[in-house]
Amino acid sequence: MGNIFKNFALNKVTVTILGIVAAAAVLIIGYSYRTNTSGSTLTVYYVTEDVNSNTQLTENMIKKTRVNNSIQKTSPDLVTNLEDIKDKNGEFFFVNYGHSLTKGKLLYKSDLIAKENKSDEKLYENLKENETIFKMDVDLESTHGDTFQKGYAMNIYVEGKDENGGVILNKFIENLRIIDVVDNKWASTKEEENSAPKYIVIAVNYEMFELLTKITEVPNYGFKLVPDDTRKPYNASSEPKIVDESIKNIIEANTAYTN
Repeated sequence: MGNIFKNFALNKVTVTILGIVAAAAVLIIGYSYRTNTSGSTLTVYYVTEDVNSNTQLTENMIKKTRVNNSIQKTSPDLVTNLEDIKDKNGEFFFVNYGHSLTKGKLLYKSDLIAKENKSDEKLYENLKENETIFKMDVDLESTHGDTFQKGYAMNIYVEGKDENGGVILNKFIENLRIIDVVDNKWASTKEEENSAPKYIVIAVNYEMFELLTKITEVPNYGFKLVPDDTRKPYNASSEPKIVDESIKNIIEANTAYTN
């Protein structure tokens, strides 16, 4: 009789253990089934380094990984195919203005833009053969409340101090053509509501571009550029010209400028 009760107790323990194992197996199988049916994975892409605004992506900046496809419900613009972020020439898109990608960030289509759709690309369309663009940092105050007009002429003054500490405020270059006035996304301020001017984009020849680029590097003078609105349409028959050779000479002497 004692053995009967003993065997019954052992069988009861065995049944309990088997029941626990069976329940665990059901949970594992159920989880695996749900994962395979409703949680299949998806290939997505991420950047392997920090990528700044207006930088073109390259192959070595990008790697792929697998994530649960449920992410598409909340992030439908995730990049899942690299061909979606290449233009008609097979070139990768650029990081859009006002966006930046930190190392490890997944790629989203909304962060990227094709070269032909970049606002700054369109600024080059009507340049002459010997021209390039120069962007001058401005704000609402320096543009007199964003009154500068695309297609109008402007002058550039140079403000600073001479070798004796005297104030310099001289007209440097005159009759420059305004290509556009743009905000921090390179959108025209006249086309974007409530946008503030960030740059005046002007057409210059290559000599002027070098001078304007290097002027803030001149030591001891504290030079800065001041835009001057002529309030007149640009006259193509009158070429832009440097009107203060002394400023040019100071730049060349102090920045190892060469033609």
